[in-house]
Amino acid sequence: MKAFRLNRIFEYGSGRFFGVAFEKYLLDSYDILSGLQIMQSVSAMGLQVVQAGVSEALAWRGVTTQGGLLLDVGDAEAISVPRSCASLVDQALRLDATGIAISLSDKNSAKDYRAITVLKEQCDRYELPLLMDISKVRAGSRSSPKEVAKRAVGLGADIIKADLRMNQAAIRQAAQGALLVASISSEEALEDAALLGDSAVCGLILEQAMLDKLHLAKRMIVGNAAIHVKSGKRKGYLSRGGLR
Repeated sequence: MKAFRLNRIFEYGSGRFFGVAFEKYLLDSYDILSGLQIMQSVSAMGLQVVQAGVSEALAWRGVTTQGGLLLDVGDAEAISVPRSCASLVDQALRLDATGIAISLSDKNSAKDYRAITVLKEQCDRYELPLLMDISKVRAGSRSSPKEVAKRAVGLGADIIKADLRMNQAAIRQAAQGALLVASISSEEALEDAALLGDSAVCGLILEQAMLDKLHLAKRMIVGNAAIHVKSGKRKGYLSRGGLR
């Protein structure tokens, strides 16, 4: 079942991950109609996955039932109560989510890591892929992006989302064992052709501020080598240990 869900996340034609992250309170930032129109425009692009909080996820499922949905549960600090992990997974299943996304920082405590471990166990129980978002970690933080990426792998991340302008080579090396996708929050990041020139990078997630670059980003995705998950088998990049 996890393989099936990962194949809903990774585009069938190219095998690449191509998504958009809706910020929390998207529907509060605009009037409801404008927010839904933004979602409809994104859906019309044939985008295969969105990363969204609960309110935005509910609205997205009202717009389309197609494609993948990564339910964004926020920062690790928000799930420090183990009982909440089961509730979040139940919510994801009711939304027909294809996975769960959680943000890691350089300031997470041992308590946060225990909560993530419980969340991972719940995700594995229902075969939901878990994306760990480390894109907000910056060089010079208490823990470097490389260290946080390595920690995410140790915690069982199936997918790691990172800002690859932060020491690309080090993050790629640390993220081995998970599928790596690039967070795109600026035109400079999108123009960095090296992001897709490396087979270790499986795709892009455009942050909400980059929605006007959807067409350009999709053209960059097309034509890259396929990275498909086969039930019971691994091939392509996944042979390097993406699935658990």
